[in-house]
Amino acid sequence: MEALEAQFQAAVTAVDIAGAVIVGSDAKTDFYYSKAFGVHSLKETDPVQPLQLDATFFYASSTKLLTSIAALQCVQAGQFTLDEDITRLMPEFKDVQILKGFNETGEPILVDSLKTITLRRLLSHSSGVAYAPFNPMIQKWRAHHGQTIDAKQRALIEPIVQPLVCEPGEQYNYSPGPEIAGMMIARANGTSLSEYMKTHIWEPLGITNMTFHIELRPDMRKRMPEVSIRQGGSHPLFLTVANANGKLEWGINPYIDTDAIQEDDEGGTGLFGSAVDFHKVLHSIVSGDGKLLNAEMCDELFKPQLTPEAQEHVVKLYEYRDKEGLVSFAPSGKEINYALSGMLNLADAEGRRRAGTMMGGGITNTMWWADREAKICGFYGSNLLPLADPKSVGLAKAFEAAMYARQKESLVRNS
Repeated sequence: MEALEAQFQAAVTAVDIAGAVIVGSDAKTDFYYSKAFGVHSLKETDPVQPLQLDATFFYASSTKLLTSIAALQCVQAGQFTLDEDITRLMPEFKDVQILKGFNETGEPILVDSLKTITLRRLLSHSSGVAYAPFNPMIQKWRAHHGQTIDAKQRALIEPIVQPLVCEPGEQYNYSPGPEIAGMMIARANGTSLSEYMKTHIWEPLGITNMTFHIELRPDMRKRMPEVSIRQGGSHPLFLTVANANGKLEWGINPYIDTDAIQEDDEGGTGLFGSAVDFHKVLHSIVSGDGKLLNAEMCDELFKPQLTPEAQEHVVKLYEYRDKEGLVSFAPSGKEINYALSGMLNLADAEGRRRAGTMMGGGITNTMWWADREAKICGFYGSNLLPLADPKSVGLAKAFEAAMYARQKESLVRNS
């Protein structure tokens, strides 16, 4: 891994990134790798502190993986199913309608939905629910009703109960579906999502540096690196980096307030934790150790979930992103689908992940992949904005490629 480490160090020296923590494993050869690079802060008035392996990251949307695992544990326990109507546990969605557009006077055009919202559709982002910041039509609906979009909002029901943007199952729309799933888990178990995860995910894996409530963990907050921001702004729809070569400077994260009391546990974006502890979750599901899910549920986690029409929709979305010149840790083209917690490769990526690999990430350029065929997984942790930073994505892909190259060398050597 020496060449990889030299590449990361060169990126730090050139201030392409402030720092990153990478953690990966290969369960076939029993190989584990972890390394921290760079500094805690780019703020000139701060003393230079090396970034440490136990650094705390805002997982953001990487949270979705843990919520999906928790939801499948509940399915495994018979508390609810993947395909039942969610309104048994979430009656707030009983009469939700579909927003078809607006008439000449600006009034919303709403029609009744003919299909049901299910857990499967929530977790695969095909429920018809949509994140307001990524959907102009929902933004317009909110403005019509005088509702503001607060990126730091942590009281969930009010911002989530809104019209659907399509019939459930017909489109892929990146959504707060996992937030709704998190509420289902909490209600079915008579506890908070945080307490559920502590008992059923964190403790079985020996995870100690993970929380929805960073305001209650000053030790973890102290280990959180300062945010670095790529200058040049972001794409208006995808919130991704607008200038790949923009200067990197110290900044403030507009999406979180580490001092505020969080009212709810946000199952889609609310977790904080270390790269080392997130990797423990990845290793469990690719190695099939049974600590989190039985074999049947682990298979379900990795299955493609989108209908043909919803898959066509996500392919077009990524084709549009490509035309806009936006990079992504996710694959592009027609060989993609969505599983129950991440984008799914339907074809091998040469020198990297295999078909069937699931991947995800978060807005602060956290990225992960889980390949059950090769039994390789990894997590790239950083605290850099905007989303999908090309230099960060390039380094994360280099880390991934190095893990596969190392496995190949090891298997040849031991054959």
